[in-house]
Amino acid sequence: MQDGDEFIRAERASVVPELLVTDLERSVTAYTDEFGFEVEIARPGVAILRNSAGGQLILEQYDSEATTPTELQTPFGRGVTLWIRVEHPGRLYQSLRGDKYPIVVPMQVAEYTDADGETQSRSEFVIADPDGYLLRFTD
Repeated sequence: MQDGDEFIRAERASVVPELLVTDLERSVTAYTDEFGFEVEIARPGVAILRNSAGGQLILEQYDSEATTPTELQTPFGRGVTLWIRVEHPGRLYQSLRGDKYPIVVPMQVAEYTDADGETQSRSEFVIADPDGYLLRFTD
């Protein structure tokens, strides 16, 4: 995206992922209807989304004629996992079970050790979006 800087809100995040998608309308629908995001800005070929925790991401329609640093093959998201904070991952998990988005890691309580050596438990699960990006929803 050439003019994306005007959309990135520094007060929300210092890193805003931009995801190429094969079908922008399908992806916007998935992220808004299923994954809890809202459209902040929409332009032809681009949608900037945010969630209630202040996270942002940019979805951009893939254009096979555009210059890319490497040849792309679907699914685009191979090897990419986005950590997304939500207030109630359990509720979201229940709403997505049996849906068309594959659950890659079922709901679990994971323990993480921070830099101070303290252990924190987090409820989380991982699904794949329509383009294969992995979404880890956690509290």
